[in-house]
Amino acid sequence: MKKLEMTCPACGAKGEKQIIGRVCAGSLDEPTKRSILGGEFFEWQCPKCTERFFINSPFLYYDNAKGFMVYLVPGFNKRSYKVPTLIKTSSEYDTDSSILRIASSFSGFVEKIRIFEAGLDDRVVEAVKLLYINMHIQDGGKEVYDMIFENTDENSSLFFGVFLEDDDFEQAVPAEIYKNTAAEFAPILPEEVHDNFVVVDQKWLRNMLGS
Repeated sequence: MKKLEMTCPACGAKGEKQIIGRVCAGSLDEPTKRSILGGEFFEWQCPKCTERFFINSPFLYYDNAKGFMVYLVPGFNKRSYKVPTLIKTSSEYDTDSSILRIASSFSGFVEKIRIFEAGLDDRVVEAVKLLYINMHIQDGGKEVYDMIFENTDENSSLFFGVFLEDDDFEQAVPAEIYKNTAAEFAPILPEEVHDNFVVVDQKWLRNMLGS
């Protein structure tokens, strides 16, 4: 844990925020986990005007039991990040058996956690997004600016938030489409690497497909 000296952007008052740089999913109680995924965990409240602000600070979320690590690095603009020696050599982290992802935005960070907790492959999820976006445009729909996985239901259908320029809505995708997409893409999906946190998004998918 470290302490950040804060200055309120709204009123200029000074304060401080104790932040944690990493957390193990297995050690979290439900209220803390909800606050992480909901964003409250990363907020600072000004002691004078009480306005709340999001703290853009690197944060590592790891789940050794489910085999994934998601690293939030706000503003990250590269495609991969070498696993720091401290993490790679520590017995606390099982990098050799984990899927390693990096996210530059909070929404991307939360999405990755939700995907892996649902037992899904985020690379296949990106392929499902591309299929839906292409179908949406072919059917005369407006350009899709973003599409974010939210959850699954009792039938294993996938639910996404779909964001257009002037609208947004929830879209359900049947589990069968995910399964078929996984089978189709399985032969071309690269092996997971364990020395780097990597970005897996639509750009990654297009690069892999050579398009």
